[in-house]
Amino acid sequence: MDTPSMRATIGSFAFPAVTALISVVLFGLMFPQTIPVTLAAISFLASIGALVVAWLRARRDAAFSRDISEVLTKLAKQLGHGLSAFASGDMRYRLRKPETNATTAEAEALAKRLLSCIDDFNSITNVPLKRVCFVGANAYQEGRVSGEYIGKLLGGKGKVAYFIPLHTQINHVLRMKGCHDYLSENYPLIVNLPVAETYSIPETCARLALEHIALHPDLDVIYVTDGYSPSAAGRAIEASGNRHVKIFAYDTSPQNIALLKSGTFCGLIEQNPYIQAHNALIHLYNACETGWVSLSRKLFMDPILIDATNYRTYWDDAKDARAMRDEELALLAKPEPSKSGKRYRLGVIMPTTDGFFVTLVDGLKAAQRELEKRNVEIEIANAWENEHNFGSASRFVPLIDSFVKRGFDGFALTVIDADIMPAINAAVDAGLKVTTFS
Repeated sequence: MDTPSMRATIGSFAFPAVTALISVVLFGLMFPQTIPVTLAAISFLASIGALVVAWLRARRDAAFSRDISEVLTKLAKQLGHGLSAFASGDMRYRLRKPETNATTAEAEALAKRLLSCIDDFNSITNVPLKRVCFVGANAYQEGRVSGEYIGKLLGGKGKVAYFIPLHTQINHVLRMKGCHDYLSENYPLIVNLPVAETYSIPETCARLALEHIALHPDLDVIYVTDGYSPSAAGRAIEASGNRHVKIFAYDTSPQNIALLKSGTFCGLIEQNPYIQAHNALIHLYNACETGWVSLSRKLFMDPILIDATNYRTYWDDAKDARAMRDEELALLAKPEPSKSGKRYRLGVIMPTTDGFFVTLVDGLKAAQRELEKRNVEIEIANAWENEHNFGSASRFVPLIDSFVKRGFDGFALTVIDADIMPAINAAVDAGLKVTTFS
């Protein structure tokens, strides 16, 4: 079939091929005359080089055409079908992902965006999570607050890189999308680079930061959606002597605050993990004891934007620790009196108890002290094994099953891997109460 792309490919070969043929003829006619032969040889080699370049370009064009027809077009059709089904009232429509992966860089970057949209759609039409409530941050809104700050910082022009742990970690993807969407909508002159995965490994984050700086000398901001890995990137940037590139990240920790003071970090989003974990556990007990039900299934907390101008409001320099304001302490949930006299057994599953999660554990232990006065037994399980299965269903589901088998009354946890949700629903069906937090 004759198509414009085929004609263009044939045309790209025609000129260097004809030139090479003419060079061979001239070479034969002029041999052994030195200068004409040399010129003919140079012309021949140049023609061969042009043929190689044309061949490589043709291969790339062919690969890109396959990506469009076999990957991107299928992804777009899936999204189109899904939107039509959703608009017609089918709330359980599931989108399928193509079995073929993109092979060219341009197509792969676009495919990742479309695949992320498919994940978002499937999360909407997924079987609802049967939890009592969620306590924590609105990840997408956190991203938009970050984008607003970065856009103003850059004065509407610049280049931004995006680092997330994994595309499978929903909250981090939503943070990335919130920032990316805000900048795309409001600052068209800001260039958004493709998203890179750090796996929440500090060394990987540092390596990617230096690679991005080398590849993009005009890079202005690296937006990192977690609080554990970016401090390593900040130290690597400082060691390189680069004073231009800034990092915007998450969570107040001694390492992150130090880099905020030095100017390597331009801003942080704080989500008050102490209150999140504390309230999730208190709400769990209240649901067991009184049948408490939240007015909203998602109890969102406003993102707190912290930079060099206001960090002392939220950080105690003398203690090198997070400072809780009175208005924050007023948000702490209160346990109901124990009128039933029942001894409840409640569990908590943590993906880890180090770094940022120390503050979550502090909130849990504060709630634990209050609940022990009401004859409540609390078991905090640490699901950590390594960075590669952080928060994974393979670590969480066995712990959930254990709570069910041992007759627990409920548990609280953070949902990082969407594959955990069926196990949560099965536990609720078995009679347990569940609350979740960021």
